[in-house]
Amino acid sequence: MSKSRNAVEALRYLTLGPKGTAVLDFGSGANSASVVVTDYGIKSTHQVTVELSSIATAEHPVEDLLIDPIRVIAYDIVNGSGFTIYGQMDNAEAHGSYNINWYTR
Repeated sequence: MSKSRNAVEALRYLTLGPKGTAVLDFGSGANSASVVVTDYGIKSTHQVTVELSSIATAEHPVEDLLIDPIRVIAYDIVNGSGFTIYGQMDNAEAHGSYNINWYTR
């Protein structure tokens, strides 16, 4: 593969669609939580990637993310509407809010 084709493929891979942040709220204590994200730019063909943000919240310093990590996933992607973020803590109940980053490609 030529260098120019590699560059084009790399640029295509890095080209992102809609992106943003959301707050996943476990309330006073739960093993799972979800939040609906509304974004009219979402397409059913987008791959939505979600991750815990390294920005602290009022309830949680960044260190909490290392001690008790939360698994997050995007699902129910609806063309021109949005998607749902689901979060799960396996070893205990999570409490309060966590910031989530999301992006598409």
